[in-house]
Amino acid sequence: MNPVKIKVEDQKFLYILWDDNSETRIDLPTLRDACPCAECQTGKNPQNENLPFKPLTLGKKAEIADIKVVGNYALNIFWKDGHHTGIYEYGYLKSLGM
Repeated sequence: MNPVKIKVEDQKFLYILWDDNSETRIDLPTLRDACPCAECQTGKNPQNENLPFKPLTLGKKAEIADIKVVGNYALNIFWKDGHHTGIYEYGYLKSLGM
């Protein structure tokens, strides 16, 4: 399973067309909240360790600045809020889709 086409639709959805002709569409707030990086998954707030980490409460909308393919297995999403350490494996992306 590999993407054939990846695009951001109106800064609202990530759209992926897969090589098996299936499609995945994920709304960006869901995608941002599902970031698989260690910082997001452990729930540590880099601004205050006594508060839970909620990416979308940092005052910025979930908008994508750039997307890079990582090998043959994942996407690295660069968010406009500066976050870029999440590596989203293809199977994980597919599971997040609508």
